Amino acid sequence: LGIDGQAIEGSSVLELLPMSPRRTRMRLVLDVRPKTLAARLFLNTLRLAKGRVQVRLEKRLQQMGRRIEERQASATV
Repeated sequence: LGIDGQAIEGSSVLELLPMSPRRTRMRLVLDVRPKTLAARLFLNTLRLAKGRVQVRLEKRLQQMGRRIEERQASATV
């Protein structure tokens, strides 16, 4: 999925890797590049807070995974 805004451009890839019949690994790859000085400063701030940002993103991805599991479980009933 491409990201193209006035200040930032980049791409994101969401991969679903089957581990077993009941387990799938979800992997998100983000590539973001600034187009402006303000965007560069914003991205540098994110890099400084990378640990906190990564924890929040992982929690969101876990929530997304649970919703997918719930939908799949209700669809197979």
